[in-house]
Amino acid sequence: MSASERDQKITAIVKKLDKTPAKEHIPTLLRAAIEAIPCVGGTFSTLIEELIPNWKMERLQRFVAELAVDLESLAGNIDLGYLRREEFGYLFEETFRIVLFEYREEKLAAFRNILLNSMVRTDVKQELKEYLFSTVRDLGSLHMRFIALLENPREFYGARGVRDDASAIGGSIIEELRRCFPELDDPTIRAVWNDLRNSEIVSMEARNLGAMISSSGSKALEGHLTEFGRLLTSFIRSPR
Repeated sequence: MSASERDQKITAIVKKLDKTPAKEHIPTLLRAAIEAIPCVGGTFSTLIEELIPNWKMERLQRFVAELAVDLESLAGNIDLGYLRREEFGYLFEETFRIVLFEYREEKLAAFRNILLNSMVRTDVKQELKEYLFSTVRDLGSLHMRFIALLENPREFYGARGVRDDASAIGGSIIEELRRCFPELDDPTIRAVWNDLRNSEIVSMEARNLGAMISSSGSKALEGHLTEFGRLLTSFIRSPR
């Protein structure tokens, strides 16, 4: 499914949910939309029955629509037995509680993908799924931007129009971080990096960011995610 096709489906679902003139009818429509999701709708409907009255509906409509579209493409890979377990109920409820307060799109997308990945990733134990969830919950927008950069430096450079001078001889990581985030001063860059190091997402200590290295450009930022950091990035991206 292309990005434009996905957006069209999401928009159609949101419009359907928004057609009622009476706000008190929206929870009923949401339940109907969720129950219509192949394979998992009934389970979802039961789990959210008590949460709906408190939801911020506009944000929730969009979140449910995106979830429905993504689930449609994953239906054959979902662990249906897991959806009936209390462990999944916990992640599901916590995710939708976050939707109440979270306005940042990158965080909402990350939590939606954690929920989706938890349904299909049978190779990851529940305790680790919950730890990944709590780790992302504690991250801010700057942390998420740094993670996006380190996950795929070359792609980040290209998408943001950052000059990728990989042919230069030598440089430092902090020089590249300054180029990628020119609005941030060095103390802020080091503070964000230090948070990621304390969470075992990156391997290098913040105090070493200024050390000279042989590579430059996007290549200087490759390979700095830890094993846990790579697992986290795989969970906050849409399942393949």
